[in-house]
Amino acid sequence: HSLHALRPIVDVAASRAKAEASGATRTSEAYQARMRVQEEETKNLRAQQKAVKESHDKNVGQISVYKDLHKLLKCKLDCQKRDAEAREHAALMGAQDQNVFTMPDQGNEYTDIDGIVHG
Repeated sequence: HSLHALRPIVDVAASRAKAEASGATRTSEAYQARMRVQEEETKNLRAQQKAVKESHDKNVGQISVYKDLHKLLKCKLDCQKRDAEAREHAALMGAQDQNVFTMPDQGNEYTDIDGIVHG
């Protein structure tokens, strides 16, 4: 009688063990699938990193060129402001024989302090 009563308990335990084993298989498959996805993402990120490293020196050089261009344009703007101030000062003082440096406005043409267009 006791063996007969233990049989359903053993059957339930066996079915639970079987379910856990199949769940472990599903968990293992899910883990492996996740690992494949992570490996693919790692591969893509390494390719991006390689591309960034390869273009880094060129990009740093381009930044340097733009900084130099910015300095040059700032210098040109400062020169034009000083020229305008010098013209205003000369006009206020009435001096006509002063040597004032001027920057060309468009193309190669420029107007000197006496209003003569050169170019």
